Amino acid sequence: MPFKSTLTTDNNGKQIEVYFSRKIGGELQEAMKDFGDEVYEGTFVFKLPRHFKSSSANWTVPSKVKWIMVRTCGSGGEAGNYPNSFPDSNGGAGGYAQGIMQVTAGQVLKVAVGTNSNNGYSPASYANGSGFSGILTGPDSPTDPVFSWTAHILAGGGGGGAINNSNAGGAGGGPSGSPGNGPTPRGSGGTQSSGGLGSPHPTGYYDGSFLQGGNGGDAGGGGGYYGGGGSTGPGAAGGGSGLINGPGMQYPNPFALWAGGSGRSASPYATNFYEYPLLGQAPVSPNQPFGSGGSGANISNRSYNRNNGYVIIHCFSSNFIPQTTDLPDNLGGYTVTMG
Repeated sequence: MPFKSTLTTDNNGKQIEVYFSRKIGGELQEAMKDFGDEVYEGTFVFKLPRHFKSSSANWTVPSKVKWIMVRTCGSGGEAGNYPNSFPDSNGGAGGYAQGIMQVTAGQVLKVAVGTNSNNGYSPASYANGSGFSGILTGPDSPTDPVFSWTAHILAGGGGGGAINNSNAGGAGGGPSGSPGNGPTPRGSGGTQSSGGLGSPHPTGYYDGSFLQGGNGGDAGGGGGYYGGGGSTGPGAAGGGSGLINGPGMQYPNPFALWAGGSGRSASPYATNFYEYPLLGQAPVSPNQPFGSGGSGANISNRSYNRNNGYVIIHCFSSNFIPQTTDLPDNLGGYTVTMG
């Protein structure tokens, strides 16, 4: 963005912003922009667990804001760790999603940040599937039917790893979660229309569903738009799917993107963007990227090298859909509120 000079009025009396851009032949060229267009209003960063069914996940859209630019990463699944002589497996990474949502000042959104104990995670005897991250709307009651909540943008959580072998959990999505690794029975990934099949099937008990990972005997499915299937072994559990085209989301749009993880590693899209350093260190495993699945090791710590997800929200009061070029040119230009 060029350097902003001042507010002034044009020949018709309309208020405008004047930007100094560059000199050509010794003359300063001016670029004029309508006042209120593409105005960056600040950034909110969320990296601590936030359960979408709780009032603690509520976030009110600030005054004047019409658009939010969202980046989000799901939580990594637990590793199938146990201190014995057998091999141990990795948990699946969290998925990634980004998009732009049209909002109204004062609107209350649910900002969900996944961990291994919320947002559609599935508890298991040896390796939990982890929760999704993203933006939803709905009630504050944990007892309401799950279809009471509307998902707008989500990044799926990773599935839990298998026990006593090296079969890793499936990564979260993206369009679909990855299946758990290893032979059948294993859990499959969630899709855009159904939860992943659990194992054994067709009992249905271990299948994923809307916003919920499948129950785990040994390994739990990851949460997501539709959760991954759980597993009783020897295969691992599946990851949950993501979402980028929920109500209010601008899709298709050049910024809209989603990507699944690979193994225990989150997609490069989840970590290789300019403002990623605004997150700081991850709270669970500070030396690992956000969204990492747990590392297999002969120890009792199932969250070894595992990390939670995150949500970053950039706010704009523009009259038109914002672009990444409307963000500050340097990290010092961001106005950051940690949620």
